[in-house]
Amino acid sequence: MLEQKIIAWGLKVRKWSFLRIIQRTFAVLFPFILIGSFAQVLEFSLLYRDGFLANLTKIYDWLPHYRAFNQLFGGIYMLTAGIISVFAAGLAAKYTAQFAKRDGQIAGVTGMIAFFAICYQRSQNGDQLNFKLELLGFSGLILGLLCGYFVGLLFKWASQN
Repeated sequence: MLEQKIIAWGLKVRKWSFLRIIQRTFAVLFPFILIGSFAQVLEFSLLYRDGFLANLTKIYDWLPHYRAFNQLFGGIYMLTAGIISVFAAGLAAKYTAQFAKRDGQIAGVTGMIAFFAICYQRSQNGDQLNFKLELLGFSGLILGLLCGYFVGLLFKWASQN
């Protein structure tokens, strides 16, 4: 009895468009997150002078140009997981628009632009705009998903089939 209610509730939840859009978005984002995470682990544990594996292997003594490798893996992280929330905003907008049978490419680009606009915030004294870099990584992921979803909904309501 209870199992049937849970299964029925699970089937209802599975049909919600928001969860299906989030699932598709994360399916595309997963390789970027994985590559970026591995790059960051290698950067901080093996190629950082105070890293655990660096102290065990003394890699900074025997590997020439280990700092260049450290910067390389830092760059890989920034290109993949470092801007994951921007990708999330674009993909969520794209899939929301496609779910409503609208143009997904324009919605995706608009979602990214809208997220970049959110990243600009006024300074303490209010005389200039500052770009919040911390919103581009994992800390802005939920904001990126919500921004993209709402941009996709705007495309659903404002455009024709």
